[in-house]
Amino acid sequence: MPEAARVGDTIGHSSAMTGLVAGAVIGSLISAAGGMLSGALFIAGLATSCLGVGVLLIGAAIAVGMAAGYLGDMAR
Repeated sequence: MPEAARVGDTIGHSSAMTGLVAGAVIGSLISAAGGMLSGALFIAGLATSCLGVGVLLIGAAIAVGMAAGYLGDMAR
C-alpha cells in the first residue's frame, strides 16, 4: 500500500472515496426500489390468487426482488 499523503508532499489524494460512496448510494436506491416493486407485486399476487393469476405475479415478485438485489450489488 502506498504512503499516505502529507502536507507538502507531491502525492495527492484520489477521488476513490467519492466513487465508493456514490456506488453505495446508487446500489442502495436500486435495492430499495426493487424491494418496493417486489412487495407491490407480491401483494397483487396475493390479492388475485383466487383467480389463478396470483402464482404468476408472486413468481414475478420473486424474480424482481432477486434482480434488484443483484443489480444493487453490481452497482456497489
